[in-house]
Amino acid sequence: MVVLTLSVSCYTISVRKVFLGPPIQDLASQSHAFFMFNLKSGFRRLGARENSTMATPHLWKVTCRRNAQKAPAGLTFEIIKSGTSAPPSAKEISAAIKQKYGIDVSETYCGRGYFMAEEVK
Repeated sequence: MVVLTLSVSCYTISVRKVFLGPPIQDLASQSHAFFMFNLKSGFRRLGARENSTMATPHLWKVTCRRNAQKAPAGLTFEIIKSGTSAPPSAKEISAAIKQKYGIDVSETYCGRGYFMAEEVK
């Protein structure tokens, strides 16, 4: 069995094919041709799915509930997320504070107890 895997960004395309008859030296050329064919068709399907589901951005207004290290209570900022309706993670909140205000806040202090996220419609 030959397994070829390609990872691009957050997508993984795996191709599996069992070769029973051909000799070993022909195996590489056949698997490469099979892989390239499936890679192209996989990306075509991936592109169609990405256009329909990833095109919807969600805007989140995040407010600091209480002092979180150097971030004062009442600090507000916005985070745009695409492809998911989930609220921002602690890592995303920490990165947004660093980008907008230049304040380093540990991810430990960026949870739901310290920050409130509301989706702006």
